[in-house]
Order: sequence, then structure tokens, then C-alpha cells
Amino acid sequence: MLIISDNSAVSALAETGLLDILPALFGRITLTESVSRECRHPRAPDALREWITHPPPWLSIVPDPGVFLPETVNLGAG
Repeated sequence: MLIISDNSAVSALAETGLLDILPALFGRITLTESVSRECRHPRAPDALREWITHPPPWLSIVPDPGVFLPETVNLGAG
């Protein structure tokens, strides 16, 4: 199953202490580099910054893809 999300869902799960449900629900999780950078932002929740600094074995970080839809070109990278 492929799920595409921005940083908001990961941030909310970190703030509620529920990041561990991700592998239980989806197995392996993949984030883009842009989302990873947003997770490391100084204003990101502490739990999220700690999590991304020491990523679990079920998390992969991949390069950002190109633009899939012209409508999304003006959206933020993460």
C-alpha cells in the first residue's frame, strides 16, 4: 500500500506518542528528504526531531521526486 502524506501526519503522531503505529499499520515507511528536513526543523515538536535524528529501522528516507502534477508545483516541498 502506498500512502502519500506531508509532514503534518508524522508531526501529529510524534506529538501524541503514536509513531510506532506506522509500522504496525503499513510495515516499512518512506519519507522524502523534504519531509525529513521539516521533521528536523527547530520549531518541529521535540519528539519528532528526536525520532528523525535516530530513525527506526523501518523508516527509509529517499530523494525528493520530481513534480507529479502541475497543480502541485507551488506547494511547499514537504
